[in-house]
Amino acid sequence: MAVETLIGASTHVEGSLRVQGSLRVDGRVTGQLSVDGRCEVGADGYVEATVSATELIVAGQIAGDVEVTGRLHILSTGSIVGDVRTRVLVVEEGGTLDGRCLMAKEGGSARQEKEKNAAPKDAAASQPA
Repeated sequence: MAVETLIGASTHVEGSLRVQGSLRVDGRVTGQLSVDGRCEVGADGYVEATVSATELIVAGQIAGDVEVTGRLHILSTGSIVGDVRTRVLVVEEGGTLDGRCLMAKEGGSARQEKEKNAAPKDAAASQPA
């Protein structure tokens, strides 16, 4: 698959970045990153941001919370420090995830699963006595 948007090794993007289609990060991104499609963080890429994507492949480093509606693949050189929400998680030997992981069931997003699990089971139970 051809990459539509590339953040090169000498590039630093700061702020809120929204991408339609595919993105490859070989440089640095700081802030918030939203990709409606496939996002790849190259071996030299560094992302210090809240990340959301349809699919995410990590060969570099991410520092921040991650939400992936499809598949998250952490390669042997990749690392994520932050909480992860995804439907499918693959971590190769050598890859690291330092944070919590919430995986959604089929038919619902991870966010919907978290909100459903956080909702009080009984409205009466949440009322003060």
